[in-house]
Amino acid sequence: ADGTEVGDDLEITVSERDVRVEDLLNATEVFITGTAAEVVPIYSIATSESDEDEESFSVTFPQQEELPGGPVTTKLLGMLREVMAEKRQCEATRDWLCDVFASPEDFRKGGVS
Repeated sequence: ADGTEVGDDLEITVSERDVRVEDLLNATEVFITGTAAEVVPIYSIATSESDEDEESFSVTFPQQEELPGGPVTTKLLGMLREVMAEKRQCEATRDWLCDVFASPEDFRKGGVS
């Protein structure tokens, strides 16, 4: 896991890995991300009781019941929207925004002039 600075007020440890049931049972917040969805809080996760090969479980994250979610989810969504509105910049987000009217060559380079 690498720490990635996304602004002068917050450093977030980012990791990509498989999530275990134990991770979910111990979590206080869970969210998903997507290009169009931005950052979306997850209120509950459960397995299907019809799967006989795995133990079923269900977990609820009460902080996520109301949008935009718990404190971490809310902070990340706010930061993402600041980047999208060009109100927050750092090295990690430098090439996130592209000029959609740029030439194909410039568009592939990323960044906004």
